Amino acid sequence: MIDCKDKIVSFLNLIPRNRLIISTDFFDTEKVNWMNIGKLLAHELGNTDKSKIVFRINQLLDDVIVKNKIQHKEFGETIAIENIGLLLEPELKFNVEKFLSDYSQNNTLILKWEGEIDTNQLYFLTKNDNHKIDLNNISHIVI
Repeated sequence: MIDCKDKIVSFLNLIPRNRLIISTDFFDTEKVNWMNIGKLLAHELGNTDKSKIVFRINQLLDDVIVKNKIQHKEFGETIAIENIGLLLEPELKFNVEKFLSDYSQNNTLILKWEGEIDTNQLYFLTKNDNHKIDLNNISHIVI
């Protein structure tokens, strides 16, 4: 039986345009540094004027990611994120698909996903909710 790490390495060896890994189950890939995006951003945005949050979210997210990115011996530069629900808030007007595409082009981006998945659609939390992420144009693997 092939394990998660082997599946990821096999996917990365295909040299995809994007290096996006959707993890449906918590796995330990030799100390991947999971970033709780919701918690980290909520902390950073806590003192920000609500009218300025939309303008600051991209810079804050980039700062958080740069601080927590790791060099993994098999995956290369790796970003592992969880709890991205905050990014789906309509008030933020944040383009999650663009974020996933951009950050997975030059890094291995691992997204811990606890919602539903249907083909190339991620649903937060269920298909009945109005929050979905379209992965049709992003090379990815679900493990």
